[in-house]
Amino acid sequence: MSTSVEPVEVAQSGSDGKVSTAEIPSGEVSAVKTGYRKVAILGSAESSINEAPVSDDSWERWGLAWSHGPEFRCTRYFDPHRLEWMKGRHENYVAWLNGLLAPVYVIEWTPGEFQEVKTAVPIPLAEVLKVAQGYRNLPRGSHMSSIAYMVLMAIYEGVQEIGLWGIDLLTEGEY
Repeated sequence: MSTSVEPVEVAQSGSDGKVSTAEIPSGEVSAVKTGYRKVAILGSAESSINEAPVSDDSWERWGLAWSHGPEFRCTRYFDPHRLEWMKGRHENYVAWLNGLLAPVYVIEWTPGEFQEVKTAVPIPLAEVLKVAQGYRNLPRGSHMSSIAYMVLMAIYEGVQEIGLWGIDLLTEGEY
């Protein structure tokens, strides 16, 4: 992705909750698509995942690559983990990823790491993390969960409405 882009308008929510537009200067983070976009970010917690808009095509559905099958009708999957680590945790993981019917957004921690995954799309990590720099109160390292990467990617792309389903983050281990 080029670092020199034309200015674009993206929606931003102010402290009063109202949405306004702001211009991103050339060479900064840019939105990918235009028009009003809604993204449902799907976790795996049973508390609310069944309430996700899986049948409502006005929502894009972004799911966790290791957790969501075809019943969620995901339009995009995410897995920010190292591929070797995921292979160790999930048998036939590459075959699973290659069987998904939507792109799998990944972080290439090592160049070419995901070349065996035919639907892999590298997350433009440096650009996406610039989004996090714009939030003064964002705790250092708070973008390190899969869900946080998904939210930052949606903001980076200029998504106007982000919904969260199946996200509790109540484990004592990873978070």
